[in-house]
Amino acid sequence: MLTMALSEFARHLGCSPASVTRLKKAGRLVLTADGKVDVDGSLWRLAETQGGQASQADLAPPPVSAWKHPEHNFQLQRARRVTYEALTAEREARLMLAKLVDAAAVRAAANEASALILAMARAFPASVAGKIAAASDEVQTREILEDGVPDLLQTLADRLAALAEQPGTS
Repeated sequence: MLTMALSEFARHLGCSPASVTRLKKAGRLVLTADGKVDVDGSLWRLAETQGGQASQADLAPPPVSAWKHPEHNFQLQRARRVTYEALTAEREARLMLAKLVDAAAVRAAANEASALILAMARAFPASVAGKIAAASDEVQTREILEDGVPDLLQTLADRLAALAEQPGTS
């Protein structure tokens, strides 16, 4: 929302500050809580209340100089719009590219990962068999397995991370 002081709004309209004060007293301006003029709202209200209440000075169109405010510069606004449209399109394109992955590369990485998981799962019993054979009761056997599984999972996670870091898989 564009706001202006009363004197600034008078310059914007190309009229005297006294005319703007009269418009304010007549309730024809939209003011913010801090007493500034809401430009768009006030212009709308002035257009709505023109019939019968407007003085000759109020009816006169503002001079061209009043529209030199940056918010009313058509070329500037158009350039901003085009710039933001281009930035939005670029962002959407980057998001789309980030989502697209070569299907063959994904299949190859999935095959490597599944082969790694299978190999480690097959090797796990052999890695704990000797310890389990030496265990004297069920509690010791359970502890051996409970210690071995987190180590297996951490090793698997490390190897999968290393696989993901290889060239051609990112």
